[in-house]
Amino acid sequence: MQFENPQPTELEWYNKARVKAESFVLYIDPSLRVEVVPATIRPKNKEPYSTLALGFSSSSDPRLNWTMEIELSDRYIDERLESLVRQIYQERVEELK
Repeated sequence: MQFENPQPTELEWYNKARVKAESFVLYIDPSLRVEVVPATIRPKNKEPYSTLALGFSSSSDPRLNWTMEIELSDRYIDERLESLVRQIYQERVEELK
């Protein structure tokens, strides 16, 4: 009997990304936290839709928060997530100056 490996669910992908993000956010900003949150995306000229997202927030500055969708792949989580989070963080900090 052969068993197929089931594909991870969206929630499992987001939890994996959350764990990865938790491994580096303290080096970006010790007050930065990450969690998996429900989100409603409202693209321009398209219908809104509900999904999961990574929610980032700072305990030292409540204005510093954002959500982001991820690609559901190991490659994205392992190779791109950290650089994108760092880039978004820097952009948000600059916007708050």
